Amino acid sequence: ALSADAMLRVARLRGRMMAEAARSTRGAMTAVAADHARVVEVLASTSLDVTVANHNAPDQVVLSGRVEAIESAEQALRTAGLTVKRLDVATAFHSEVVSAAVTPFHAGLEGIELRAPRVPVYANATAAPYPHAATDVRRALADQLASPVRFVDMVEAMYAAGVRTFVEVGPGAVLSGLVGKVLASKPHAAIPLDRRGAGGVTALHHALGRLAAAGVPLRFEALWTRYAPAHDPRTDPRPKVALKINGSNYAKPYPPPGGAAALPPPNPERAP
Repeated sequence: ALSADAMLRVARLRGRMMAEAARSTRGAMTAVAADHARVVEVLASTSLDVTVANHNAPDQVVLSGRVEAIESAEQALRTAGLTVKRLDVATAFHSEVVSAAVTPFHAGLEGIELRAPRVPVYANATAAPYPHAATDVRRALADQLASPVRFVDMVEAMYAAGVRTFVEVGPGAVLSGLVGKVLASKPHAAIPLDRRGAGGVTALHHALGRLAAAGVPLRFEALWTRYAPAHDPRTDPRPKVALKINGSNYAKPYPPPGGAAALPPPNPERAP
């Protein structure tokens, strides 16, 4: 739907809008190791203004809200015996705290060309494919800034649509692990293109091998199209004057110091 140039412009615009939202309101996010229903049950008894910003896995949700509300929510959740972990983020993303960024981001998207997606692209705010009309795509992209991420629902919807192979593009393998939790024992493959502790090229090649083994058609020649064939010196024409290097003359100057006068006199008995 976006060209490479347009994608970078959208990413820059989104980052700028979110940075401005972070300056205007002190927000925070915290991860909870529990199922969605249990977290909602605990929060319902507190009347705190916090949002379930990410439903990442059956046993993990992320809460978002103002700093004071998140601190109170963390205390209530710990009292209920749940484990929480504060996230190192600039503000309360995917909540009303950053809703001020929605309108200017949408206005900025008006100047960026969008095409109908060539393949279904699922939006994590709706757990459904993006619409085809450019105006609707812009609206969806803007609204999801302040909308919760329905990752579990999105993966399940993709699986129901026939998707069995999930490829994680980006640093690390966190999303691949979450896909595994969501789908559990259902037949699938979740393959990250990067792995902690492995070199980037090695991890990429390993992932491509797994995809090939899973039956995904690949064109491996694309990996080498930008590389010219290596130069083979054996194909060069040999010079007319060539001296073979051996143990007696290797790294020794010729003629020896002193020029021809330093050479030993010829031995007439060995002359031809």
